[in-house]
Amino acid sequence: MKQTESTPHAKTPALEPEPQRRRHIEEAAIRLFSKNGYGSVKIGDITEAAGIAKGTFYLYFANKKELLNYCFTHMQESILAYDKSDSVQKEADIVMRMKKRWLDVRVLHPRFEDFTLLLQVASNSEDAEIQEKALECYTSIVGMIIADIAQTRERGLLPSHLQPELAAYALVGTFQSVAFWLGQGNNFSTKDTICSVEKFIRGVLFPPKP
Repeated sequence: MKQTESTPHAKTPALEPEPQRRRHIEEAAIRLFSKNGYGSVKIGDITEAAGIAKGTFYLYFANKKELLNYCFTHMQESILAYDKSDSVQKEADIVMRMKKRWLDVRVLHPRFEDFTLLLQVASNSEDAEIQEKALECYTSIVGMIIADIAQTRERGLLPSHLQPELAAYALVGTFQSVAFWLGQGNNFSTKDTICSVEKFIRGVLFPPKP
């Protein structure tokens, strides 16, 4: 049976402003793509999760692939724009800057951890276009940390032998793993966990001198 805007799922999102409804679709897609895999998710799954009629989906996206590419582009542009803000650029301490990025981006994009997982999977996609988009997005996000590490090393605050690219990918992997662990449910608060991660990263980047 054809779903219409009069169905229960469609009523609330139908009242949302256009940008908000688009984001609603985006977040539902990221959650499903990261959990079930892009190939396994149908448009009907996305519309059900977003609480909209299937016809509403096509007002925003021509197909599932266009939606996926939008997720990559929108997230990349949003994070890079945020990174240029004074609140980030004026933070001189590299560890505090990374911590601020992580906390603030998680507020801006509640599905950010799911998104990073999606990026990793999509980077190995057999679809060349999807793979290229995912790699471009992932590389640009990691690039912020590479730049931070390189600049801090140039100031003589980090060991000269430290490779910025390798260190940046290792740190991003740490954040991803911790975020995944937090999502599994445990007795540690987010605040305590982030404090522990901050101490760990500071100890890795700035080891005590013998």
